[in-house]
Amino acid sequence: MNTRTWLILGIVLVLIWGAGLFEVFYLQKKYAQMQADCQRMIELCQEESATVGDFQQVFQKWSKLKKTTELMLPHVDTYELHLRFSECYSYIVEKDFKNAEAQLCVAKDLLEYIPEMTKPTLRNIA
Repeated sequence: MNTRTWLILGIVLVLIWGAGLFEVFYLQKKYAQMQADCQRMIELCQEESATVGDFQQVFQKWSKLKKTTELMLPHVDTYELHLRFSECYSYIVEKDFKNAEAQLCVAKDLLEYIPEMTKPTLRNIA
């Protein structure tokens, strides 16, 4: 291979590496924000003061993040998280705060787990 081919190969590898780093840091930040929002909703459920409006704000953020996440990660975990949020919405509408809190606790665990899959670890690659 000539020098030009090696240069192009190097540029492509740097672009792939850069995109991977962006993915990891971007998703880590967005998921940390969602975790905080989820924790706030858990606290509102514990106080039995969560409203549909409160939850709709969180759900809108999740819907946007879900679209981004599905471009980069398997859909199974994001789908599970989406189902948990959807169930939670129904519970909040019915003012069933205990079940809403339970769904939010599972959602928070998933929000901690999903971004771990973006990290370039041996476990995630293999």
